[in-house]
Amino acid sequence: MCEIAHLYVPSVRGQSRGDPGPRPAGYRGTVASDRRGVFATDDDGNVHEGNIEAIAAPGITQGCNPPDNDEYCPGDDITRGQMAAFLRRAFNLVEVSDNFFTDDDDSIFHDDINAIAAVRITQGCNPPDNDQFCPDETVTRGEMASFLVRTLALTDGAGDDLFYR
Repeated sequence: MCEIAHLYVPSVRGQSRGDPGPRPAGYRGTVASDRRGVFATDDDGNVHEGNIEAIAAPGITQGCNPPDNDEYCPGDDITRGQMAAFLRRAFNLVEVSDNFFTDDDDSIFHDDINAIAAVRITQGCNPPDNDQFCPDETVTRGEMASFLVRTLALTDGAGDDLFYR
């Protein structure tokens, strides 16, 4: 269950002067890192190919070009809605009937967003009201850190040793 933490955590590194470092944490090529698997057509030869395929195999990602979904789009940024779907699938979060936000009703990720809100992985994007999720906005590095820490809190400490100390 904590395997996804292993995929993500080593990929979120700081950047030093003169070193361009990795793309932002929400960059689709960077998020899928440190694992091998099987996937699509547009990741061939990509430095993250095996890792992208690894998160596709269990259904954590389903592609970026519905309905075919035979591409991953490793150079694209990740939206908050897509991140909600990744987290829901990776941690098998159940669908809920509650509607936590006013701006996601027409989003394809509506159920994913409500599932992560129900377990407090997300708290919204417009404090202090937090009645919006902003599903089409890009995930920032700060948001990624918060999503991951809150998600790992659901594992009762399993996977804590995956963080660098």
